[in-house]
Amino acid sequence: MQQQSYPMREKFMAFLAAAVHSSGERRMTFVENGQYLRLSAEKLAATPDFTLVLARLANITYDQDLTSFQQYETVFRNLMLVYDEIYFLDQEKKALHIIESMNAFWQAGDVITDFKDKIDVYARQFIYADDRTRFRQFLDPEAICRQAERSGRSEAIEMFRVQKPNGRFVWMIFDAIVIYKSATKDILICVRENIWERQENLYTLLPQFLADLNPDRLPPSPADEESAIWRAVWNFSPDPVYWKDRALRYRGVNPAFLEYVGMKDASEILGKTDAELGWCLQDEDEEHAERAALQKGKICKDYPATLIVHGIPRRILMTSFPIHQHSNIIGVFGYFRTADEEENQRQLELLGIRDHVTGLLGYRGMIMASMEIEEDRIHRQEDYLALILQVPEIKILAHQYSPEIQQAILKTIRDGILELGPISSIASYIGSGVFICFGKTRFLDGLTKKSNS
Repeated sequence: MQQQSYPMREKFMAFLAAAVHSSGERRMTFVENGQYLRLSAEKLAATPDFTLVLARLANITYDQDLTSFQQYETVFRNLMLVYDEIYFLDQEKKALHIIESMNAFWQAGDVITDFKDKIDVYARQFIYADDRTRFRQFLDPEAICRQAERSGRSEAIEMFRVQKPNGRFVWMIFDAIVIYKSATKDILICVRENIWERQENLYTLLPQFLADLNPDRLPPSPADEESAIWRAVWNFSPDPVYWKDRALRYRGVNPAFLEYVGMKDASEILGKTDAELGWCLQDEDEEHAERAALQKGKICKDYPATLIVHGIPRRILMTSFPIHQHSNIIGVFGYFRTADEEENQRQLELLGIRDHVTGLLGYRGMIMASMEIEEDRIHRQEDYLALILQVPEIKILAHQYSPEIQQAILKTIRDGILELGPISSIASYIGSGVFICFGKTRFLDGLTKKSNS
């Protein structure tokens, strides 16, 4: 494999990469010096710096299961160098033989009897959503035979976007060949990357290729319709929605997001990460989920997070998934939801966790928040600051004005504190004119200076 010119080197490297990211044994079959060989690999241990893999090589030339394919041996020897996946569909036995596969869904040597059910599961896991219906229709054996008969070459060819281990969708060519000497019309299915994935001078040839296409046969672009649907979702979704770039910086938020966090526009958060904003407590789960979406194309649903909103830590359930553009992952799209705020607010007030006048944390809520902050401080080794703001005149007002005026004054003071403080600060009112703000020292320094002035 150290020789760059070795024809099987790329397949071996891809096979080992698949073994490194797999939890079980991986197998592949190939031909060398006229012999059928099977290579198996299994990850034994891994550290951030290296991975230990156990590899075994066996000569299976005279294995009974493979000798039944001897009539196709010449084709098989050559296809192994070209294709990433090779399947043989035995029409008589209604069985799919996995001859070769770089996809984690199959193992070389497997025989699948529930062919249609497996194809349906494969489509849901690996085929791009817009291609799934067409993919299922193509892999219907009767449809393959009809298309092969029309082709005059005993083959049916289609292209679909298939997800790779890194989460990227790549256009793959599915070439189904109906074995013309077979009485039962057995089918050989070969899969490989399309030519543009490997074309060196792609951007030079692609415009010429497109120019040779007949524009009258091209379907109308759905861009306008998709754009209108996207604008409707973005502008009118009741859930807070956002998207971030590959560095997890905010690139956009919808009106519901701004309304939830109490902002008039997004200028204060665009271009910043959650860590820079400081409004997420113990946000490792959120970052891990978004990294999984970026690096592996995973969809993470309803994972818990704590977001500081209007000075109050609020539990939310977040969902994030990758944004694909030209088969690359360019960012993360996400949204979150909360419990019934009105009912939850009433319960918190009854428990003394939330102050019923200001809506800030009460004495018990302040204690609970400080305990959570202490855990976050120990975990992150980052200093926090507690700022006590006392308004002694509140006690005097209690004897001079009605409860309604007292409440209006408390809310005015609350609004001033929230306006001066950073969005990452936690605010509480514990009674007798005493407000307490918690936050990371680097964020609260500004509030200290403003309050003194």
